[in-house]
Amino acid sequence: MENGVSLPKNSRVRAVDALRGIVIAAMVIANNPGDWGVLYAPEGTFWSVVFWHLRHADWHGFTPTDFVFPTFLFLSGVSCCFSFARRAETGARLRKIAVRSLEIFLLGVFLVNFPFSDGAGVPFHLPFGEWRIMGVLQRIAIAWGLGALCVTLWEKRPRAIALVVGILLVGYWIALALGGVPGEDPFALYCHLGHRVDLALLGESHLWPLPSPRYEPEGLLGCLPATATMLFGWFAGRAIRNRVPGPGSWTPVLARFFRASLLLCAGGLAWSLVFPINKALWSSSYVLLSAGVSLFLLSLSIWLFEELSCPRLLTFLSVFGCNATLLYALDAVWVKCSWAIPSPGEGAAFSEWLYRSVCAAIAGPQGGSLLYPLLHVAFYWLLLLPLFRKKIFLKL
Repeated sequence: MENGVSLPKNSRVRAVDALRGIVIAAMVIANNPGDWGVLYAPEGTFWSVVFWHLRHADWHGFTPTDFVFPTFLFLSGVSCCFSFARRAETGARLRKIAVRSLEIFLLGVFLVNFPFSDGAGVPFHLPFGEWRIMGVLQRIAIAWGLGALCVTLWEKRPRAIALVVGILLVGYWIALALGGVPGEDPFALYCHLGHRVDLALLGESHLWPLPSPRYEPEGLLGCLPATATMLFGWFAGRAIRNRVPGPGSWTPVLARFFRASLLLCAGGLAWSLVFPINKALWSSSYVLLSAGVSLFLLSLSIWLFEELSCPRLLTFLSVFGCNATLLYALDAVWVKCSWAIPSPGEGAAFSEWLYRSVCAAIAGPQGGSLLYPLLHVAFYWLLLLPLFRKKIFLKL
C-alpha cells in the first residue's frame, strides 16, 4: 500500500522487501565472523551470549541464526504469490519455473565451488568429481520450483495445497523414522535417511567437504519439507494479496498472522517431542516452528512499514532486500577472493589483516569478530545503493 492506496497485485510489497533485507544482512553477519573460534566464547560471558545468537545449533535444537534461511525461503513463497498474480498460460509458467529453478541451482553450484581450488589452493583446478553439488541456493531452487509447481497446478484450490503441505511434513517424518540405518537413531547425523540418499545419489565426494566423514547439510531429501516452508509463505502472501484495501485493512491480516504464528510455533514445539527440531534435517517440527517465527517477523515488518511507515529505515533495508540474490552472490565471491588478496602487511591475506589489524585492534578479539561482518554489510550497502536508486533489481 502506498499512501493509503492498494498496491497492484503484481507489485513489490515494502514490508517483504524490508524483511528480506534484514534476513540477508543477518545471513552475511552469521556467515562472516572475523574468527570462527571466537564464536565459542567461554560459557557465562557476555560474548558467549552474543555469539550464541550468531551460530547454528550443533545438531538438534535451534538458535536465532537457524531461522534466517527458512525465513528467506518463506519470503520467496510470499513473493511467488505476487509474481504469479498475472494470468499466464500454464505451459509458459511451467517453462518460467523450470528456467528460474535451473538458473538459481547453477548459480548455487558455482558459488559453493568458487574458485574451484584444489587442495593446494590452486584456483580453477578442482576436478568435477570433487565439486559440491548442493548448497543454500540449490535447496532454494528445488524447494521454490516444487512449490511454484504446486501453486501453478492448484492455485485456485488452496485446500489442495494445504493437503500437499501436510503430506510432505507427515510423509517426511515417517520416511525418516523408518528409513534410517537399522538399529541406530533414525535422526542421528550419519544414520538418517537423507544422508543415505545423498550418498547414493550424489556420492560422498560431492558432499560438503568440511566434516569428516563428509555430510551434506542441504541434502536432497530435505528439499521436500523445505517446499512446505515455501508454501507456508505462499499462504501468507495470498492473505496479503486478498485483503480489502482501506483504513484499518491491515488489522485483521495482522491479527490472523499473529494467531497463526502462535499455533505454528506451538505445533512445532509439540512435534519436536517425537521429531526433534533440526535445521540440517529440516525436520517437520522445524518447518512449523520456523514458519511461525517467519510469520511473526512478517507481521512486525508489515506493522512497522505499512502501518507506521518508517521511510528511512525502509529505504536502508530495501537496498538489501530488493537485490538479495545479488548480495548473497557478492558476499560468497568477495569473501573467498579476500583470502587470496594480499594485505598491506606481510604474510597474511587481506581478510586476516582486516580482522586482526583493523577490527580486533579497534574492538578486541570478540568485538572485532562482530565488527568484521558489520563492515562487510556497510560495504555491500554502498555498492548496492546506486542499483536501488536506479531500480535495477537482479531477478533469477
